[in-house]
Amino acid sequence: MKTLLFGGGTIESEAYKVVNDTDILIGVDRGAHRLIMNGFYPDIALGDFDSVSKEELITIQENSKQVMQCDAVNKNQSDMELGLEAAAGLPFSKVLAFGALGSRFDHSLTNIFLLERALELGLRLELQNNTNIIQLTDSSLNINANSYPYVSLLPLSEIVEGVSIKGFYYPLENATLKRSSSLGVSNKMIEKTAAVFVKKGRLLVIQSSDQ
Repeated sequence: MKTLLFGGGTIESEAYKVVNDTDILIGVDRGAHRLIMNGFYPDIALGDFDSVSKEELITIQENSKQVMQCDAVNKNQSDMELGLEAAAGLPFSKVLAFGALGSRFDHSLTNIFLLERALELGLRLELQNNTNIIQLTDSSLNINANSYPYVSLLPLSEIVEGVSIKGFYYPLENATLKRSSSLGVSNKMIEKTAAVFVKKGRLLVIQSSDQ
């Protein structure tokens, strides 16, 4: 059971296949309209809705269990951050975010930085699209083999210390990774489940494919 955030970035059709009846659905701005157009009813629709038409907003209001609309000017957070904070008040700590990555690199990078906010809120956030799963850890993380053959370990903090990994082709044991180094790029899993351990710092774990 998990919370699913659907944002305004690029969302491939495969994303809707992961929705289960037990999941909580949060539609962020245009993401709420996309959910409805794909046959789902958001538990929460939120944002300033500046990326939808008046007719689309009416559709969102009529087909969402709860609508939380905010002013586009008088706010200090992105719609995705507001969605993340809404998720923090829900029963499930695991959150998958779709539409958080797209052609706007500023928005994509901002959402990657929101992985830090998720840690502070006690959430296990994953940003997903057809070619990437992005997570952040400051302790340990288990990942499963899937259609993303590459795994990169990239420091989000300036230095990450005590990095050890299990189940990978290229080993690391109590390593120090610096943000300015490419040492952790493009490893591969050799087991069905692999593990990443960190003693100090915050480490991005990015599963990716060339597809």
